[in-house]
Amino acid sequence: MTGDGYLIEGAPATPETVRDIRNRITRFSRYHGATEDQTGDIALAVTEATTNVARHAYPSRSEGTLDLCSRVEDRTLTVVIRDFGVGLEAQGANGGLGLGLMLMAKLTASWDVEPANPGTRITLRFALTE
Repeated sequence: MTGDGYLIEGAPATPETVRDIRNRITRFSRYHGATEDQTGDIALAVTEATTNVARHAYPSRSEGTLDLCSRVEDRTLTVVIRDFGVGLEAQGANGGLGLGLMLMAKLTASWDVEPANPGTRITLRFALTE
């Protein structure tokens, strides 16, 4: 982790990785001045997004990977999570993202979910208070 941002490439999409990412994003957001409430919201939203990758992106195989990039610019913390799995359309009605997406929408200043071909890219943005 650096002061400006960090990048995780090719991490296994596993529950262990989700825990590690939660710890890293908590440290990163605190380093950049997030309040305790903001840090909790950031950690929860990022955990939800990475958990969805671990559970849904790679249904036909036991292993897959994810990338995560975070940065702070103009008091906005941006986290981008990308998988290389089946994508949202292939997950269909059993994708399980409904409640997770609603939670991410509630906890973020803005968010996007888009196809990454292959996979899915989730961008979460959090406004950090001064």
